[in-house]
Amino acid sequence: ADGFRHAMNVLARDDGAVYLVTRHNVVLLRDSDGDGVADKQEELLRLETKDDYPHNALGGIALNTDGTLIVSLGENHGEAYKLIAADGSRIESGGGEDGFYSITQDGKNLHRFARGVWNPFSVCVLNDGRIFAVDNDPDASPPCRLLHVVPGGDYGYLYQYGRAGTHPLQCWNGELPGTLPYVCGVGEAPTAIVPHAGGLWITSWGDHRIERYELVPRGASYTAKREVIVQGDSHFRPTGMAVAPDGSLYFADWVLKDYPVHGHGRIWRLRLPESVVQATFPKAKPID
Repeated sequence: ADGFRHAMNVLARDDGAVYLVTRHNVVLLRDSDGDGVADKQEELLRLETKDDYPHNALGGIALNTDGTLIVSLGENHGEAYKLIAADGSRIESGGGEDGFYSITQDGKNLHRFARGVWNPFSVCVLNDGRIFAVDNDPDASPPCRLLHVVPGGDYGYLYQYGRAGTHPLQCWNGELPGTLPYVCGVGEAPTAIVPHAGGLWITSWGDHRIERYELVPRGASYTAKREVIVQGDSHFRPTGMAVAPDGSLYFADWVLKDYPVHGHGRIWRLRLPESVVQATFPKAKPID
């Protein structure tokens, strides 16, 4: 399939259908005759707003263990917006709110899942239902964040209080009552998070590296230990990432700092030792 504008993410289903996220919508692509070309395209979710910046709106997508989709929305420059699902369910905002939203796989029953983020480019779900995401940072509030996303969670950021992230009525690490802290800081401009081999693997576009995070239980949530697996120079800018059947990791590389499409991109393969591939996540802690 082609012809999309501001495409951000993809999610493949077991039946071969593919969810594509652009800045403005989520569509389901199907190849009904098996020729490798999508001949059916269905819009499941649409974002209506005046803002048109390429990558601060719809971005991440993941399949939850209850069969629903989790979709992330960025700060959208604080502009008013409407999110409209295929069944007509909608969420309207005067602007400044962002977060995670849930819909069914056929675009029904839209509702807000969590809030208080900046630009969450990627979200993932472990096999036991735990949800994690990476969140880009406002201009004056590093580091970027690894978040444990829970239903109803508020992670503290509101765009209407400014880009700096330093307003007293917002927070970045659970400083205010009713808000949740991050698991830990991550590298600059994280664009993908993948659960694999007992850890969370993250691409850092700004720090030119592939990072692995080992979860460490902390109360009802987690902190994490970071290990830098791949470190590149200024022309290594990893973006999307996926796990191959043999346990290898594939990741895209934007190469240059330039935002416009420049034709210099690369794809890398990282082979992992079998002992690493077989590692598992610590079990979720029961919550009373």
